[in-house]
Amino acid sequence: LAEKQAVLGTQQVHTPLVTIADELQQPVHDLGERLETLASAEPSVDQDLLMGLAEDHHILNRMANDLSAVALSDLGRLPVEFAQVDPRALIHNAIWSNGKRAEASGVRLETSTLPEYTILVKWDGARVEQLFGALIENSLRYTPPGGKIVLGLESSRDAWRLIIDDSAPGVDVELAQRLFEPFYRSSERAESKRGVSGLGLATARAIVDAHHGRIEAGRSPIGGLRVVVVLPSNPPTA
Repeated sequence: LAEKQAVLGTQQVHTPLVTIADELQQPVHDLGERLETLASAEPSVDQDLLMGLAEDHHILNRMANDLSAVALSDLGRLPVEFAQVDPRALIHNAIWSNGKRAEASGVRLETSTLPEYTILVKWDGARVEQLFGALIENSLRYTPPGGKIVLGLESSRDAWRLIIDDSAPGVDVELAQRLFEPFYRSSERAESKRGVSGLGLATARAIVDAHHGRIEAGRSPIGGLRVVVVLPSNPPTA
């Protein structure tokens, strides 16, 4: 009975979060469409204004998606659709989609230790791209101009290790695992940029859990934070 009450208590806390995340999706979508209209308007709108609005849209969209993923995961209801994907392609997509934002922050976004051959695994490609986005976003918040973020992929028996390193400042190893708690922010790291929800790494953990994998954080060999994600090549679907 106590266990059942605990579960119900969790649902009462997180179901409103799911509702809020769902309700955010529509205005965020509408904002994106209006931005597209502004971008093609005549006379043209100031480009700096457009870029600022686009960044605000990106932040709002990410927050809504992160909030939904974390709340659904806590309820055991995060939807995943497994299909054959190439992890290398997902990494290159993540580099491409976050490249301009990294460049604007003066940060190099690059890869290392990627296999040269095609790999086929059974993951939810969209969720893993969301995972990479959350990890890169976290690193971008704290990596100073002139720093770098490095993504790697290594074989590990019947699984793959996804590795992301960022430059100094570092993080206290004893606090590293707390970074995956929702809304937790480490005071050991540099002042964060705007749009920080504290949900990025919690989102990453939710997606990893849905793939029956594991995620760990510690000190990076290049001075900042290292996050290692281990995902089985063929996660169980039940």
